Amino acid sequence: MYIANLNGVYDAIFNLGFNCQGVYYTKAHGLSCGNGPTDWFGVHELSKLVRLIDNRYQGYMELEDLKIIGTDKQYYAVFNEKSNVASYHDFLQGYTLEQSYGQFRAKIDRRINRFYKKLAVSNYALFIRASFFQDEVNYLEQLVNVLSKYCKGNFDVVFIELNENVNEIVDVGTNINKVCYLQFPRGANWLGCEAAWNYLLNRITLV
Repeated sequence: MYIANLNGVYDAIFNLGFNCQGVYYTKAHGLSCGNGPTDWFGVHELSKLVRLIDNRYQGYMELEDLKIIGTDKQYYAVFNEKSNVASYHDFLQGYTLEQSYGQFRAKIDRRINRFYKKLAVSNYALFIRASFFQDEVNYLEQLVNVLSKYCKGNFDVVFIELNENVNEIVDVGTNINKVCYLQFPRGANWLGCEAAWNYLLNRITLV
């Protein structure tokens, strides 16, 4: 499947990490249907994310699994080793994890509920996963199989490899049903290559 094969018109769009690029640009293009469970997190391992989705995010970001690994502006950087997920925008410095966790947990649970409710009624959904790691291609078929369990209607997956060796979009394609595989220039910072994201998202409509 290639970019030209994307349906283009969707009633649900969710980002699946690994960083904030996808959610940043989809929101900028007016393509948000509400934050999903992984938006604004560092979700570093697709294989673990597939298991989380399959298990309806059971055990995701539980308090006992969280540890502070640094700071980011006014927030703590908090890591969950079990799922290889990091939070950079949720736990304000000056408060313990225990003090902040109730509000954080309520937000996560709202996002999880929104995700599965939306998939249960969507006619055509789009999922976007960006990553530095080419070998995540090996887990895309598993991702499709798991999403198929929860999506009422059809869906597409766009996998974006953020590749330091390309200077423009490469439409790699796959023989995996429902999956489009693109390579984007990695860019100089967390925002990546704006032109590449615009090229993709200008083809997308949220209804």
